[in-house]
Amino acid sequence: MLPERIAHRWAKALYELAQERNEVETAKEELLQIQQLLKTSKEFFLFIKSPIIPHKRKAEIIKKLFEQRFSAMITLFLEKLALKGRETILPEIVKAFMDYYYERNGILVAKVVSAAPLDSSILEEIKAFLAARYKKQILLEQEVKPRLIGGFQIWVKDKMVDLSIYGRLQQLRKQFHLTEYKARV
Repeated sequence: MLPERIAHRWAKALYELAQERNEVETAKEELLQIQQLLKTSKEFFLFIKSPIIPHKRKAEIIKKLFEQRFSAMITLFLEKLALKGRETILPEIVKAFMDYYYERNGILVAKVVSAAPLDSSILEEIKAFLAARYKKQILLEQEVKPRLIGGFQIWVKDKMVDLSIYGRLQQLRKQFHLTEYKARV
């Protein structure tokens, strides 16, 4: 089975458990912390992904690391994940949980990629536009990519609107390649 499908099943099971216990918000916040830890701590990421450390040992280490820091539900979930040998897909499980959470709560995640950081007023305008268009609450993420030169790109789900200078230059390059050139003599 594909890791994404396995991750989705684990995430859905965790969401349903959290919902039964009225701990969905707690689970979300703690998983966001774990996601941040996976991104910022190379040691933790390598520990989770390591095929050398036995699953039982990983479960013991996870318990010691997290029993004081996270709720019992998340700690037990991480232990069970390690014991079942699924800890290596933890990043995918966290992402699947967040996707499921946003879907269930009517939140749409959009990303704005720009050449330089955008003013909060511009971000609010983009957010308001997207909220009106999709009739959902918008969670807007921002990313800076200087190679865009100017302007920005808006990503919603798997669709992108490119309003960047880089994008326009790419369109021009494509047009030049498609247009035949005939020399006049």
